[in-house]
Amino acid sequence: MKLNSSKNIEILQKALYSKQLYCYSILCKLYQKLAYLCGPNATAEQVQEKYSHILSIAAYGNLSDYLTSEFSEKESKILCEYSKYSRII
Repeated sequence: MKLNSSKNIEILQKALYSKQLYCYSILCKLYQKLAYLCGPNATAEQVQEKYSHILSIAAYGNLSDYLTSEFSEKESKILCEYSKYSRII
């Protein structure tokens, strides 16, 4: 697509927004999965306390150096997927 008109630029912007919203929805679902792994009685503060640091690292990449035995295999897979989609945004 040539970006030689304002209409084409608007179409491209909408396509980019759509992609961002799609990735954001996946990130929300992944965070929800992590919250479920904390247990049915976990509060939002407990989930945030457990995952905030590792999710910040995941957003910037190079997650493998920080995944420790603290996280289960299931959590590690979710965190790797979170890293992938957060870098797309």
